[in-house]
Amino acid sequence: MKARTLIVAGMMLAGITVGSNAQSYFSSTPINGSAQKARIVRNYLACLASDNEGTVESALAHIAALKLNNPRVDLSGFDDAVTRVSREGSTPLIRYKAYLTGEVLDNVTLFGDESRKAYTEADEMFLAVSSRLSRTVLSDGAL
Repeated sequence: MKARTLIVAGMMLAGITVGSNAQSYFSSTPINGSAQKARIVRNYLACLASDNEGTVESALAHIAALKLNNPRVDLSGFDDAVTRVSREGSTPLIRYKAYLTGEVLDNVTLFGDESRKAYTEADEMFLAVSSRLSRTVLSDGAL
């Protein structure tokens, strides 16, 4: 019993130590070259077409983060698929995240503050994007 308690305590301590070294959930590596961009687009389009909700949500988050981190890179190859998911996604949450991703793709300059932050999880980024959109619409009345 004591050995089991020590093992659990050690695992918890290791988790706290790892958790305290918060790392960015998303890669900050810039997109270099058309071949890399084509591979990224192809792979994430396949993920958006998946029946697995987690795969689709993860792809949406990574696409939005790619645009936030690479605002000058043309990622219009995602437009049709993201729009489709925003209309036909399997859950309201997926449809909303697709909508937010579409707004990032269409209006990346609106998210200057959000692009400078290192997010530790996807939902943190989506919350920041959603908050920025809400503040913009409520203060200006339009995007």
